Amino acid sequence: MLKASLTALLDVVAMRFVMPAIERGRANVEATVRRAVVLAIALVAGGLLALIGFIFLLVALTLVLTPYLGPAGAAGAVGGGVVLLGALVALIATRRSAPPAPQPVAASDPLGALIAGLGSRKAAGGPARGAETEAAAEGGAGSSPLPAALALTAGALLAGIVLGRRI
Repeated sequence: MLKASLTALLDVVAMRFVMPAIERGRANVEATVRRAVVLAIALVAGGLLALIGFIFLLVALTLVLTPYLGPAGAAGAVGGGVVLLGALVALIATRRSAPPAPQPVAASDPLGALIAGLGSRKAAGGPARGAETEAAAEGGAGSSPLPAALALTAGALLAGIVLGRRI
């Protein structure tokens, strides 16, 4: 009899409290999935429209360059530029992010502050000694490969234009 009473009590608790919570959770999950699907469809549609517009812009650019470079040269220059743009995007997408910054040392730890201060100008988080000279020696290009990639892209585009003129 006690077992039946406990089972009945658990059934009442489940029906009164647990089941509504499960239904609310299910409704929240369904709404989240619905929003995610709508967002995915919108992003795909927007991407396709942007791709179509980009293709039209490339055709227009080819038509503009045709009197100067000839049909083959214009097509080569535009195609080379698009390939290099794709390579640049791939380079940016695959580059590794910087390692996380070290955690600051607590001010109440004098030994830790002394150790942290050995390699830096001041223990309060100033730049490390020699950091300015290293950055100046590298020309500031050590922080990102982006300027080098842009120079490479511009050089390749110019090479495509020069080679397109000779065809």
